[in-house]
Amino acid sequence: MGIGIKEVAKEAGVSIATVSRALNNEGYVSETAYKKVVEAAKRLNYEPNYLAQSLLKQKTNIIGVVVSDIGTSFFSKILKSIENCAFEKDYSIMICNIEEDLEKEKKYLSVFKRMCVDGIILTNEQTDEELLGQLAAMPEIPMIACSCHIDGISCASVNIDDYKAAYDAISYLYRLGHRKIAYFGAGLQDFTVGRQRYEGVRDSLADKGCPMKEQYVRLSGLKIEHGYKMMKNMINSCKDDLPTAIFAGSDDVAVGIMNCAFDFGYRVPEDFSILGFDNSEISASMRPAISTVHQPIEEIGYVSVNTLIDLIEKEERQYSSLVLPHKIVERDSCIKIFP
Repeated sequence: MGIGIKEVAKEAGVSIATVSRALNNEGYVSETAYKKVVEAAKRLNYEPNYLAQSLLKQKTNIIGVVVSDIGTSFFSKILKSIENCAFEKDYSIMICNIEEDLEKEKKYLSVFKRMCVDGIILTNEQTDEELLGQLAAMPEIPMIACSCHIDGISCASVNIDDYKAAYDAISYLYRLGHRKIAYFGAGLQDFTVGRQRYEGVRDSLADKGCPMKEQYVRLSGLKIEHGYKMMKNMINSCKDDLPTAIFAGSDDVAVGIMNCAFDFGYRVPEDFSILGFDNSEISASMRPAISTVHQPIEEIGYVSVNTLIDLIEKEERQYSSLVLPHKIVERDSCIKIFP
């Protein structure tokens, strides 16, 4: 049998109610009694039963986090930020890496509900009607969309303006003299962020009198291997009319593009200027260092956690949509040319 508050009360020579108030910081306890309880708990190596406390308070101090793919630089960084902020606020996180598996996500959401998590952070878009229905059936659990967009349920959100970020990325390459600009991004189907970035690229090119060329657009995933494969396909299919610059939908994709270019004997930035997205650690560690669109990943994670905790701890919930700023980070992978 473990040590409980009954044993602590006996050791301290006080009532069980006094021990409960002292250990939970609830109600009045004299300084003398508090000191007796703390010293007795230390002597007995008492550890509080957090499960019992959670049942009593109807609060677990656990936040569920749904992550699309923990293997990418973006999600790895944002998850670290979420974890650090939650720890500072005395919350624990339960991470669910769904790897874009819909059934896995549905199962994890059921686990969240059974575990009575206090709130949920969603980092992936939800479009499946059954899954949206599952989320809508949990109105008692506050949720926040972190760097994604979710329609059909009540939740807060923290994002950047992905359309404007992509528009600005093309404008930057255009100012460097590039007119033949390719875009390697995420698929458009059921992916709002992917659509917004695609539309930002398309409109920015059109506004500059450079209509988007179909052969310069490659849509797939956002990992290094996806960037490599998309670049290889473009080199093989557009060998006589290659772009001078490529805007990548993530820094991981930019790394894959660069690796493929090197393998085919091309130079960066002399043959291809490459602009990434995210400003993750990998972009600065490459040689040449990758120019990129910075989105404040750490801040997105911190703001998401703080916003969610506010929703958890307030009786009246008002869901807000926050948009954080982006900027271009110039490094060595882009070069000025003369069109």
